[in-house]
Order: sequence, then structure tokens, then C-alpha cells
Amino acid sequence: KLELREGRLYPSPMGSVEALRRMDLTNLVRQGYVAVRVASLTPAQRVGLRLPVHVLDADDKFDPTPGEGKEANFLLFENGKVKYAVANGFLFNVE
Repeated sequence: KLELREGRLYPSPMGSVEALRRMDLTNLVRQGYVAVRVASLTPAQRVGLRLPVHVLDADDKFDPTPGEGKEANFLLFENGKVKYAVANGFLFNVE
């Protein structure tokens, strides 16, 4: 049985998308993070990002509560461990 849980915003902003890509994002998600801020995020860099975390710029709001009409960013747990992450509506297997 899968259990839906809110994810958290990573506390430290990344300097760039490249720095974010170098991180172990699967491990980050396993720790409960579903969103990361990037200090120098351009609109062009946003397009086509398919990472297991939601990428935010400095001004973006983050609301972790899942709900109708909201961005889909949450975690699915099985037996107390993160099995899947949903980031920007895309499903990622993080086992």
C-alpha cells in the first residue's frame, strides 16, 4: 500500500542548474526533499528539466500540500521508505 506524503524544500539554494545536476538527487528525495531553489535559474533552463525534484528560482513560492489545481510535487512511501517521487507531475522511481 502506498502512502502519499508532502515533501520538503531543500534548505540551501544551489548556485546553478549544473551544480544541482551534480548532486545525488535520488538520495535527496529519499531524505524527503521534493524541491530545490537555484539562484541563477533562467526561463530557458526551466524548459525540459526532468529531474526528480521541483526546481524553483529565488522568487518562486513553494507549497508542499498536494491538492487540486496545484503543482504535483509529493512523495509516495511504501513500508516507511520513499518509493516514488512526483516532481512537476512526472513520476520517478527512487528505490
